[in-house]
Amino acid sequence: MSEETARLSDLMKIDILHKLFLDSGWTTAFPESELMLTPPMFNNIYKGALGEVCGKHIFQSLLNIDLLELDVDEFERFDFKTEQNIYIDFKLWNDRVAVPADELVDNIREKMAIIGAERVFVINILGTSNTPFRPISSFGGKIVEVPYLCKNDKVDNKAINLILKEFHK
Repeated sequence: MSEETARLSDLMKIDILHKLFLDSGWTTAFPESELMLTPPMFNNIYKGALGEVCGKHIFQSLLNIDLLELDVDEFERFDFKTEQNIYIDFKLWNDRVAVPADELVDNIREKMAIIGAERVFVINILGTSNTPFRPISSFGGKIVEVPYLCKNDKVDNKAINLILKEFHK
């Protein structure tokens, strides 16, 4: 568990996110401390929250797409939804973590059926400099996987353009 593992320092290199954290009074670095988060809290809560706040800010400020909180029965299935019944799941994956695509899609399809989602976007927040931009559309275009939203210390135009195009289908 570290600033590097959380990718906080990478997030803080992106101007729009650094400003968000400063304006919100949130920490922009891991300070020396005698206290620490347990591994489950770090992985399941802290890293998840980082991805959610960063993704939501980019969606609302750059894409002009309002993200709504989930209803109680939808909680923990995805991160946000839109008025158009599109659900968003932000991830803070690194290139060393591979999730089998079939397993991911099957899990998403199951959650879509339970809550009646029209579409789902699974969006990784950060890509490394060598991450290729290869979005994946599956389940008849109802599931869109975006490999990264930010890359090389900035919000990536390819990702922004893809999301805007997909949202207006």
